[in-house]
Amino acid sequence: MFDPWVVFAWVAGVLLLLFSVSMWEKHPLIAYGPPLDGKFPQSRSYLVAARTDAVESGLRELSIHKHTRFNILVLFWFSPERDFLVSSGQGKVAGNTTKQTWIYSRLQNGDVLVTTDGFDEGDPSGLYLTKRVVKVRLAKLIAAHRKRLDAQVDKVLPFDELTGDEAVLNIQRERAERLIEKGRARWVDDEETVWRYTISGSTHVCLGWFGQLWIGMTQWWRV
Repeated sequence: MFDPWVVFAWVAGVLLLLFSVSMWEKHPLIAYGPPLDGKFPQSRSYLVAARTDAVESGLRELSIHKHTRFNILVLFWFSPERDFLVSSGQGKVAGNTTKQTWIYSRLQNGDVLVTTDGFDEGDPSGLYLTKRVVKVRLAKLIAAHRKRLDAQVDKVLPFDELTGDEAVLNIQRERAERLIEKGRARWVDDEETVWRYTISGSTHVCLGWFGQLWIGMTQWWRV
């Protein structure tokens, strides 16, 4: 029998946990180590599938990096025109397997077009214009992103960074600066390399959870 109080308690518990983690967690701007040399990690099936789709889609400039805080391996590619950057990662956080891909494009007004295949903390900064196409192969994610680019064809700025991790670092700094301008984050260190959400920022993370829950419900066959 459906009990609304059980649902309410579950939602309240999720939001309390999300709020607490958001307030506690520190976010270093430099999240990836230097490029790794050596054999491609065949044991990570998600990344193997992503590489296959990347090659077939004509992506270039592959670089492989290890996350600085978590046991996550991340691959970066640029499109041939450098109008979008792909970041695809797989690994473990607190013992749990995680995998997700983000596709980024810069717009002339300063916003960043983002297409991703999973869920995350969202973006209280307002920098990202995010579309979530849940649990699809990279080829389909690229197709969805290119469709969005077609509507912004005269507004896209190509990436001029030498590497994908450098491009992501610059985007993350822009995002942190927007969060701080809005009072939703603060720098933890004097060098301004690590930030943390404020109460306002953590509240917006919690509010964004409802939007992602709705997306999951509307794409239930993929979740």
